[in-house]
Amino acid sequence: MSSHQSTPKRAYAYSFVWKFISALALTGGLILISVLVSGGDFSGLTRLFENAHLHAPNLRAIAESSLATQIHLSAAITAFIIGLYQLLGPKGRTPHRLLGYIWLALMLTAAISSFWLRGLNHGMFSFIHILSGWTVVVAPMILYAARTKNIKRHRNMATGLFMGGLVVAGLFAFMPGRLLWHVFFG
Repeated sequence: MSSHQSTPKRAYAYSFVWKFISALALTGGLILISVLVSGGDFSGLTRLFENAHLHAPNLRAIAESSLATQIHLSAAITAFIIGLYQLLGPKGRTPHRLLGYIWLALMLTAAISSFWLRGLNHGMFSFIHILSGWTVVVAPMILYAARTKNIKRHRNMATGLFMGGLVVAGLFAFMPGRLLWHVFFG
């Protein structure tokens, strides 16, 4: 492979890293804003972090959770793994196309199953459900962009859905008091 061909791949990898870092910063900023809006009392959050200790995953917490939670978590984790491969692996061939269909199905499964998960906001939808609605709208658009050979739009939308629907939402899943917090830290 010539250096001319490897340059776009390297630029895309750097772009992906910056988007990932931006998603982390956005998530941290949103968490900070939510704490400040709720009165700026960090004492409860501080206590949670003081009592947190990383340990082997407590899979019993997942096994004891609702079926909707198990479906959601399974779809999201599998979509994250396939999504990483899709973003960093070779494009335009049959495996990318087949894994893309699977990834979109998993993203839609995770999004739709999240509508049955309402523990974050006392039985009501929360701000994180906006990402679920966004996923349901954007997933067909990603497929349409690929089918009409609008590769730039397809790439941007798929990367955005990965970052917002998996990375940002996934980081919120690790907030203190949530299921994944208990699985790994509680």
